[in-house]
Amino acid sequence: MALLMSIGPFTSYAQGIPLTSLKEALKNPSEVEALDLSKQELASFPDSIIVLTNLKFLNLSRNELVNIPESIGNLTQLEYLVLNSNQLQQLPESIGRLQNLKELKLHWNDLKALPTSITDLNNLTKLTLSNNNLTALPLSIGKLQFLEFLSLHHNTLKKLPDDLCNLQRLRSLDLRNNGLELLPDSLGRLTELRMLRLTNNHLKTLPESIGSLTKVHTMPLDENKLTSLPSSIGKLKELESLRLYKNELQSLPASVGMLTSLQKFYVGSNKLTKIPESISNLTNLEQLDISNNQIKTMPEGLKKLEKLTYLSIRNNPLKSVPDYHHLEYFYYGGHDLEIDVDQ
Repeated sequence: MALLMSIGPFTSYAQGIPLTSLKEALKNPSEVEALDLSKQELASFPDSIIVLTNLKFLNLSRNELVNIPESIGNLTQLEYLVLNSNQLQQLPESIGRLQNLKELKLHWNDLKALPTSITDLNNLTKLTLSNNNLTALPLSIGKLQFLEFLSLHHNTLKKLPDDLCNLQRLRSLDLRNNGLELLPDSLGRLTELRMLRLTNNHLKTLPESIGSLTKVHTMPLDENKLTSLPSSIGKLKELESLRLYKNELQSLPASVGMLTSLQKFYVGSNKLTKIPESISNLTNLEQLDISNNQIKTMPEGLKKLEKLTYLSIRNNPLKSVPDYHHLEYFYYGGHDLEIDVDQ
């Protein structure tokens, strides 16, 4: 009887019950397809694993591994390799021989670089590399043509290779908490993206091509150094949540009024002096935070947004506080005021 087993953000593995004892696995090595040796305080990779030539699932997470031997390249049937939460500083070049690998988990290690051969994993769909010390990505990363999920948050990346934008099937890209100063102009080629996370980087601008990411529904951009947004941002018709807290925005393009799917819009803690009247076109908007800016007047059309339930205009030099009694939550001044919807 197959066991559905969750392995984090990956698709559940349903090929059988993983053995948790290497000793048991070695009794019938040719029959073993799944082995889970996680949380066993392993300080080195057990060499005898290599005889398990039909292994499809291998979990060595939450151990104390410092390196992986070149011999891992002999496990050519592997489809799921889980190595997160170890102390890995590098990967062997032979990892590129794992041509059947679909999912590779490497987060929470000490990787500073990746072998070029990792781009030979032609069937890889999910790759997690978050919480490492990566300073760069392989220049040929675009070869991973089946990659759909790429997590790189909490590294030290300052730039991305242009080839990254050749990942035509990529649906989720997480780049939070790096040191990115610029995004490739070719970013717009990632037309299958649904989620793009860029919080806490050093971005001052966004490429105009970002308007080609028409399937993106979530795009947090908090804690960067953005001073403006490209007008093409209005082309993101599927965007539901846009977070821009703690940037240096001085204005918003009128095209934000074209984001007709937008439900949550957070632009608090910037340098805005006004909100474009076009915001009244955001008929699906439910939450709007423009607190901690330099706004003196509010757009008249804002009152027409029937789905708006949350509005924060705190810490702005408003000449007068508009009446928004139809809202459930209305925050202004230095205090929070909750207005009963029936009032």
